[in-house]
Formats: sequence, C-alpha cells, structure tokens
Amino acid sequence: MSHSKVLATAIIATLLSFGAVPVFAGVQTEVLSSHPEFSVAGLPSYEAAMSHIEELKRLVQTQPQPANTKVYLTTSGLPALYKKSAQSLIKNANPTDIANLLAIYLHDAYTGSAAAQFSMGQIESEGLGKDKDKSRAVAWYRLAAEQGFASAQLNLSFMLSNGYGANIDLQEAFNWIVKAAESGDSLAQYNLGIKYKYGSGTAKNDALAASWFKKSAEQGEPLGQARFGEVLMEGKGIKRNDALAVSWFKKSAAQGDDIGQARLGEMLLQGRGIAKDAKAALALFRQAAEQDNAVAQNGLGEMYETGNTVKKSYAEAVWWYKQAEHQGEVRAMNRLGYLYENGLGLPQHYESAVYFYRKSADQGNAVGQYNLGKMYEQGLGVAKDQSVGDAWIQKAKDQGYVKMSAKKARKVKNY
Repeated sequence: MSHSKVLATAIIATLLSFGAVPVFAGVQTEVLSSHPEFSVAGLPSYEAAMSHIEELKRLVQTQPQPANTKVYLTTSGLPALYKKSAQSLIKNANPTDIANLLAIYLHDAYTGSAAAQFSMGQIESEGLGKDKDKSRAVAWYRLAAEQGFASAQLNLSFMLSNGYGANIDLQEAFNWIVKAAESGDSLAQYNLGIKYKYGSGTAKNDALAASWFKKSAEQGEPLGQARFGEVLMEGKGIKRNDALAVSWFKKSAAQGDDIGQARLGEMLLQGRGIAKDAKAALALFRQAAEQDNAVAQNGLGEMYETGNTVKKSYAEAVWWYKQAEHQGEVRAMNRLGYLYENGLGLPQHYESAVYFYRKSADQGNAVGQYNLGKMYEQGLGVAKDQSVGDAWIQKAKDQGYVKMSAKKARKVKNY
C-alpha cells in the first residue's frame, strides 16, 4: 500500500474517535494523560478515541514525509487556523497535513472550542479526509451551536430542515436560525427571511421576510440583496418600488449571484425601474443560466421565442423553457403549453398543452389558469366543460388577470 493510502486509512480510522494531538514531522506536542469524561450522543468517548490516536502517531512517524508538508503548529486553539474553513485547508493538503489538521480539530473540539466543533461538523458532513457521517456532523454542530457559534447554528438549522443526519424538525430548525440571525449573521438573516417567506417552522409573514432580507442585504450578503430586490419588485410585505429593486439587483449581480443577475435581466427586458436594454438583459440571462438559474433560462426562452436581439428560434426557445420547467419555473410551463397548443417548435398536441397549462395553473400562475380555462371551454385536449373552464378563468381574474380577446390573451408570455 502506498504512503498516501496508508495515511488515508489511518485518518479514517482516527476519525472514528478522538485522539490527543500527535507528533508530526518533528514538532513535539504533549499528549494529554487524562481528560474529563466526554459523552455526547452520536460521538465516541474520549477513552475510545485514545486507543486510535496511537496508531495514527505510529504510522505518521514511520512513513517518509512529503516534501511539501506544511507542518501545521500543533498548539491547541490557534486563532489563525480557524480563520479559514476546514474545507479550504484540507482540500489541497497532502495526507500528512490532513492527519495533522484533523488531529488539531479533534483535540480542540473535544476540549470545548466551538470553532473546532464547527470544523468537525464540516468535516463529517462533507467527508473531508474521511467518509461522510451526517449524524456526527449534527452532533458536532449542535455542540458549537449551544455555545452560540452562529455558523454552526445556521448549518444545524439546514440539517434539521432537510433531515440530514437527524429527523426533520422544522420548528427546531427555525429556532436555531433565529438565534443565528439575531446574532448578526448575514447569511442566517437571509435564511430567516426564507423561513418567513414560505412559512417553514413558523407562520408565513411577508413583512418579517422583507425585514430580514433587508438586514441581510444591508450587510452585503448577495442572496439577501437579491431577495430584498424581489420583495420590492413584487410589493410583498413592503411597498413596491421597482427602481429600488433594481439597485439591489445590481449589487447582488455585481457579486456574481445568479438570482440578482436573472432578476436584473428581467427588469431590463421589461423596462421596469430602469430603461429597457435587451442586449444587457441577454448577457445577464446567459450569466445566470450558466449557474442553472431557472428564471434566466425562462428569460432566454422568451428572447428566442420572440427573436428579441437574437435570431428567432422556436427550437432554442423550447430547449430553454424545458430547462426552466424541470426546475419548477411556472412561466416556462405555461409557455410550453402555448407552444404545444400552436405547434411552434413542437408537434401540435393539445393533450400536452393541457398538461403544461395545468402544471402552471396548479402552482398559481394566472396566465396558465386562464389558458387552461380556455382549453376546457373549447374542449381542446380535454373534455369540453364550460363550468370547469369558467372556474379556472375566475381564478385568473381573482389574481388581477385582465380579460383580453382570446387571440391576444393566448400570446401573453409571463405575467
């Protein structure tokens, strides 16, 4: 077995437990002879850990050291070590340095460092230098979170929200994100805004969502800037202000955020809060689409469908609409319905048109609701039913959708 494989095997074995910091590359470190009992659900005991660290020490000391070994200082609690993420330090390190780093993290984590406990959570969650263990990641994050470490509170909330390493618990996830947000963490403030926006672990509250998005945005968080721009654009929980929305989208887009890029592209395309500029919109849509943003993909579909600054191509429009629809973009669902209904870039197929109109309508898209209603009225792709058609058209009206001539209404693309 190669030197790297031997060390990698040793690292994984060591991470089954905790060990005192060993001697690496000639750096002498005191091995603790005693330690208070450490007992946390999901994590091994201190005693069990000690039995593994000796094997790691022996393997590292008896193997040749790579020439590029950095020989990290093995003094517990080095502040400089925790200024970088465990991921960034371990990602490109050689096996000796990985073993050294993991031992330091373990030592500091077991002796109470919240920063080290958070780092161990990252290591276990992402499988840095070892196999992934989500349940242990949750245990480490919880230890750090209970000490008030905001990043750990944020990550613990994420794990609990999605059932990673623990049962889904939306209420506890919400409680942890509140703590992190109230401590001033900008990413946590953004996530708390998301909780209020969709009512996850708490009652839906557009005003509170807008408030937390604003706090996050004002700290320079690009996700917060994009979401605050969205609520300003939509007028949800706050007075609509297109010009101000554009200013926040610009800030977010300048940091490379795909949501900010896509939303700014939409505003430029429509001339909302800013002068129309289709070429600039196209460039922003392409940037965001490269990051798999559904809004941008839908925007590109619209531009190819209409031939706006690009050569008109229904085939290209269909391709982009399908990318967006796969991610749940309701406007793209409506457009695919329209293209199927009219045989543009796709074979004319009323049943498929009804399928996509219904997908869009079921998720609240007013144009999709109107179009589905008209299909029922005419009996296209579905049994003719005037009462069902009227019901869908009424849903569209209830959202403020203005009744138009049938020909004009069927061509409405997005709003």
